[in-house]
Amino acid sequence: MYYNVFGEGYPPLILIHGWTANHTRWHILEKKLAANFKVVHYDLRGHGLTQKGPSLEYGFSAHLLDLRGLMDSLQLPRAVIVGHSMGGMIAQQFSLVFPERVIKLILIGTSACVAVNEKEKAKLHRVAFLFRRLFRTTLFLKDHDKKKQPELYIDQSNPSLRVSSVSASSNLLSIAGMDLRPRLKNLKTPTLVIASEDDKTVPFEQSKELAGLIPDCEFRQTSGSGHHIMLEQPDFTARAIEEFIWEQD
Repeated sequence: MYYNVFGEGYPPLILIHGWTANHTRWHILEKKLAANFKVVHYDLRGHGLTQKGPSLEYGFSAHLLDLRGLMDSLQLPRAVIVGHSMGGMIAQQFSLVFPERVIKLILIGTSACVAVNEKEKAKLHRVAFLFRRLFRTTLFLKDHDKKKQPELYIDQSNPSLRVSSVSASSNLLSIAGMDLRPRLKNLKTPTLVIASEDDKTVPFEQSKELAGLIPDCEFRQTSGSGHHIMLEQPDFTARAIEEFIWEQD
């Protein structure tokens, strides 16, 4: 597994990127956070510089065990878990399964259930099929707009950071089948949800619903940003995270 550690402060923060992304999506925010905290970023299996291969297991359960293993290897009994998009879905599940390992939970541009009906589920299944059969074309179309902002999406010029076809397809099927809404009443970890009104990938209403389902949850919203709030509005994101971590329970 590829990972990197910045800063020395407490508490430690672990950053989990989203679907088809990699650790570079945190490159602006992590520098701001590392001024006060120990910050760990890593690449999910099948993504970025972490191991890729058709024989690997890409279900969410594998991602949970990878995260626990990373924390064990870094000798981090507990940490603040920060997840964006699919990374936020992994973070929710990790906090439900291993609550003793999570100090606080921060969810950015994410949802408890993306495929809210059969039509949406079928759409995600079709996209997953395209990622398996027409990988390069499908990934190019998905990331086309990112190439227009190379200062933000610095991974676009580095083919070695490209997600694998099997990982992209398998993870999207996992997203399509995920519905954490009935379980979130059991999530006792103090949580912050950050969402943009202009997110075209995860609808704002889904993030707001997510915040409403978690018993101990704060909700911070912004506008004028797309899905990657931490890239487009890093100062707002860093401030929201720092205030949430430092506030007294």
